[in-house]
Amino acid sequence: MKKKTIGRTDLDNTLNEITSHPERGLGLLGVKGIIGLLILVVLGFIVYILVQ
Repeated sequence: MKKKTIGRTDLDNTLNEITSHPERGLGLLGVKGIIGLLILVVLGFIVYILVQ
């Protein structure tokens, strides 16, 4: 497995994996990724409420 460089293409590839194979995408994200996504969603929701 080659060294991963976190960049735009890496993000796109991950998103493509998730959209084309949801069950594989979740495994790819792992626990840290899911927690990170939840935090992002919660922060986005808080900002949305504050803007209203």
